[in-house]
Amino acid sequence: MSHRFEVDDVHSKGEDETIHYVYSSFLRKCPMLLRHDQEKLDHIRKDTLYHIEHLEAASEFKMDSIFLDYVRRTDSKLTSRGIKTELLNDCFTWMKEVLRSNQQ
Repeated sequence: MSHRFEVDDVHSKGEDETIHYVYSSFLRKCPMLLRHDQEKLDHIRKDTLYHIEHLEAASEFKMDSIFLDYVRRTDSKLTSRGIKTELLNDCFTWMKEVLRSNQQ
């Protein structure tokens, strides 16, 4: 995974907007979640906030390795629970889309 973000862009667009966009994107990709699993949807919101928090820490210390280590641990934990890397990758892609729309 090679996603590069700028934290200032996340804040200027707003964490809430980023979380909402990722959440909405998951619903478009997996609409059955809306009807079947509110708990998973709540996890999507929380996980996106964790992604942003780790991104902020990496940016504050100017150390991409902090975020990359977090991504590796998160991916390992999710795949051990049967969640494909694709969904984590999608989440970062959707976060990046918010950032790009902010830059335009």
